[in-house]
Amino acid sequence: MNKMKRQFLATVTTIILIGQIHFSFGQTTINMQKEGGVYIVPCTVNGLNLRFIFDTGASDVSISLTEALFMLKNGYLNSEDILGKENFTDATGSISVGTKIILRKIEFSGLILTNVEASIVHELSAPLLLGQTAIAKLGKFQFDPVNGTLIILNGANNSYVNTYVNLNNYEQSLDGALKAIDNENYQSAERILIKYTQSNPSDAMGWYYLGNNYFFLEKNDSARIAYTQGTVVNPKSAACFVGLGKTYLNENKIADAQKYFDEAKSLVNVNKDITIAIYLADAYIYSENQNAEEAIRLLKQAENISIKDFRIYSLMGDAYKILNKGGEAVTAYERSGELNPTNARPYARVGMIWNLARNYSQSKTSFEKSLSIDANFAPAYRDFAELYFNTGQYDKAKETFA
Repeated sequence: MNKMKRQFLATVTTIILIGQIHFSFGQTTINMQKEGGVYIVPCTVNGLNLRFIFDTGASDVSISLTEALFMLKNGYLNSEDILGKENFTDATGSISVGTKIILRKIEFSGLILTNVEASIVHELSAPLLLGQTAIAKLGKFQFDPVNGTLIILNGANNSYVNTYVNLNNYEQSLDGALKAIDNENYQSAERILIKYTQSNPSDAMGWYYLGNNYFFLEKNDSARIAYTQGTVVNPKSAACFVGLGKTYLNENKIADAQKYFDEAKSLVNVNKDITIAIYLADAYIYSENQNAEEAIRLLKQAENISIKDFRIYSLMGDAYKILNKGGEAVTAYERSGELNPTNARPYARVGMIWNLARNYSQSKTSFEKSLSIDANFAPAYRDFAELYFNTGQYDKAKETFA
């Protein structure tokens, strides 16, 4: 188990209470968060964590097209929830075109609302509004804008909402997803991670890895949504802020990327925490706008803190390979393999480098070592088949690739 997972398991609590709620004499008081002059209510919608603006002037609960597409793609909404097109009004009286939907369950601060009518605003960046279709279900209430409290006068359904984090599920599903990603089986990883984030929506690292997987699938917008969700459930998730920066780096929006990278660095002690260097190096290596030199600089800094984390050397090997520095890449991969001897990837990467260098004997040895560690490691078979093809062993190439 790597250091990042140990840190998570050491700090996670088994029961997470979402929001703050107090009950007295049939009343329910909800404490909201004030941000930028509006009041934010963290909600769980059909199992997905979202942050809504409390808006008594909005006729409906509304979500943006970005969130709606993500929910449809990942099973939080289905075709039966879509009712048709409509016009709706916001607090300013503006009329907009949207799509009418039903949200099966909205949970916030211990309250559960079911079958809530809502609107999808046909704009990618529209704010999420908790409007009258939800507020009316609360019964009589008083809103105190000074203290940021919402008082439900007639006593709403006051059961606490809690999320149970099954640690065994954490181990199995995230490890399974990461192994699928290593195998470049991104479709399987996507299925695992969607299921995991549905079961454990408060785990920001699940959203981070889902974002990474979408990144490998070249779905930059989906990756951004996943990373954003990670920052919603954990505003101190350095990994997810780096992920957001990576999506902008991918679009060559360097200033925007740097803003998120700086935010991530502000959340950790960069002189002691190697994970921030790992996340940033990953961004510089895997984005469309690669900066392998910067990745190596960051990884060298991490190496000065610890020489025991295999991820440092795995990424360092990738960075050196980008720079066509095969010798340095092989050294880094081999060090990664020594630190994590159950991981087949480093030796498969070494085999690929030796193949490119036409050192076919060393390449064959490395592929065989990779497959001795994991007989199902698909990238090793693929690159081993290329080795056979390059050496004119076409039958073996066909057999290995199959």
